[in-house]
Amino acid sequence: MSKKILSIFTLLICFSVAVSAQNSQDKTWLSFSIGNHQYDGEYSNEMAGFDFLNDISGGVGVHHYLNPSFDANLDLTFGSLDYDYGGPGFKKYFLNNNLTAHFKMANGSIFKEDAAIQPYFGSGVGLTYFFGRDEDIDNNVSFSIPLVAGFDIPLSEGATLSLKGTYNRTFNDYIDGWANYDDRNHDDFLVASVGLKFSLSGDKDIDNDGVNNDVDLCPEEIGRASCRE
Repeated sequence: MSKKILSIFTLLICFSVAVSAQNSQDKTWLSFSIGNHQYDGEYSNEMAGFDFLNDISGGVGVHHYLNPSFDANLDLTFGSLDYDYGGPGFKKYFLNNNLTAHFKMANGSIFKEDAAIQPYFGSGVGLTYFFGRDEDIDNNVSFSIPLVAGFDIPLSEGATLSLKGTYNRTFNDYIDGWANYDDRNHDDFLVASVGLKFSLSGDKDIDNDGVNNDVDLCPEEIGRASCRE
């Protein structure tokens, strides 16, 4: 991977950290996911054609609570984008980096913040590096606009099940090695994933009295928000 590519990825990661550091009391989450990716380009349109054994991807993400309606997210996904269903095709590894903002419908206005199912949608900016596998296609970088939709299912105070789909609308028509072959000027791909999010904020209410540690003057004494009688 070139120094230029590494520099761009580093800038995106640093931006995400800067966003998260704006409020030290906001929740920070780490996620791990497994997904299925689907290619849409000159060879074929695989959208909604799930082939889990051949099109598996893995991902890791960092997620930050900004306010009741919005979260900031940095997601890294690795997989192998291809078309190999007979005849000519292509195969390229990809490392997809998306920085997105999610609008949460469980914000207290549309649905309750503690709803059992918490839908969201969002968008942002993306950068994907395509490399290896098919030597006939040059390694290349694609900027994209990710469109995200999904929902979270809280399992406990510190763990959440997450299901989402991310459509990566790229500005690259050479992912599959063909350019200007059809009436479009881009190749796209979708990643449908399921994962687990884990809170990195620790125990927010040690004594389980309903008062978070950051405002509980006696965090280890049950039933009192203040040390004064």
